[in-house]
Amino acid sequence: MPRLVPAGATWRGRDHHPTLRYSGRSVADRLTTEAGSKRHAGGNPRVNPRWFVRTVLKWLPWLIGTAVIAAATAYFVSTLLPSVYESEATLIVGTSLSGNPGYNELLVSEQLATTYAMVATTRPILARVAERLQLSETPGELQRRVDAEPVEDGPLLTVTASDGNPQSAAALVNAVVEELIATSPAGEDPLTDVPQSVDEQLADIRAEIDESQAAIEPLASAETRTAAQDVELRRHQVRLNTLRDTYATLIPFSTTSASNLLTVVQPAVPMNTPASPRPLLNSMLAAMAGFLVVAAVAFTVEYPATAQRT
Repeated sequence: MPRLVPAGATWRGRDHHPTLRYSGRSVADRLTTEAGSKRHAGGNPRVNPRWFVRTVLKWLPWLIGTAVIAAATAYFVSTLLPSVYESEATLIVGTSLSGNPGYNELLVSEQLATTYAMVATTRPILARVAERLQLSETPGELQRRVDAEPVEDGPLLTVTASDGNPQSAAALVNAVVEELIATSPAGEDPLTDVPQSVDEQLADIRAEIDESQAAIEPLASAETRTAAQDVELRRHQVRLNTLRDTYATLIPFSTTSASNLLTVVQPAVPMNTPASPRPLLNSMLAAMAGFLVVAAVAFTVEYPATAQRT
């Protein structure tokens, strides 16, 4: 009996187990490939743009409605919260604006700015501030409303305070700044006697420097010197260099050192705009959050149904 072979197909194998092939592939392989191609042509709902568009249009009322309700709720709640105002003052450590400071002086000023930032929120400073402003708050309570931070890579220091009244916030910052300046070694009320002892040491070292220079001048100007005089000259020169290094090390800690000066660059002024709450910002964030939540629910619900139909 003749065998019917489709066009482009051949029979191979034994008589009892024939295999129909198309261009070297079995029928099963070709059918599997065609089925996969049809599924690919039909589209995957996860990557098909039309599926995204249909889902968004179907859930659009929910998306818009949820965003509007979330924004309105956030705005209403924000208006009920008490307003908090912030004020800020900026100080500079050293004389960076009034001269040409050297690298070492700038480095010392930056380090002192970090130290002053820590000192500004200590209990002794805040206790004097509370007494000056006649506040009923304790230093511990004021620490939650006052903050001081050094500016990165610079001899600047910022002092910030918050209060329900803008004038009170500015007054609090300026009082902290004044107490901090008074507490600094260059101020009128140092906390310790260390700066005074440094000044005394500097005065002694300066006198010894003058003595060494006086001893060096006649030896250095002599036309001829003996071996003993050369030894004495070198001894005075080494001593003079050592004294100058010690003097340079102690000078930043002096009460008259420019590196220790605290100057107000920008005093605190009352701010009419509250720092918190921010109703518009809160409304925008709430609307975005509501929109994203509903979008996630929509795609989660629609994907299984679309995949099942496909």
